[in-house]
Amino acid sequence: MLNLSIVNFVILILIAYSLPIIFIKFKSKKLDRWIGEFSYPIYICHVFIIITVNVFYSKYNFVSQNFLSFIILICNLIFLFFSIKFISEPIEKIRHKRTLKLNSK
Repeated sequence: MLNLSIVNFVILILIAYSLPIIFIKFKSKKLDRWIGEFSYPIYICHVFIIITVNVFYSKYNFVSQNFLSFIILICNLIFLFFSIKFISEPIEKIRHKRTLKLNSK
């Protein structure tokens, strides 16, 4: 019987070698692009939101832990919406205008 760590290593290598194929297969899918757009703002803000909600929770302690997780999820989604709408989209418009100016010269 194979050692479990060897099996895990082989599985890890197979996954690592299959990632480029998976990327090529799904790179033009709208859902994949949509998830990619949201992943960075969530990555940037999730720790701040978790800490902020937990500090508030520790002071008032009025909800269950499951509801607290739900509140954190909702706060992340709200922050995500505002960061895309008021930060990412305006910056992309400016970048697009600058690119058009540079290409027209």
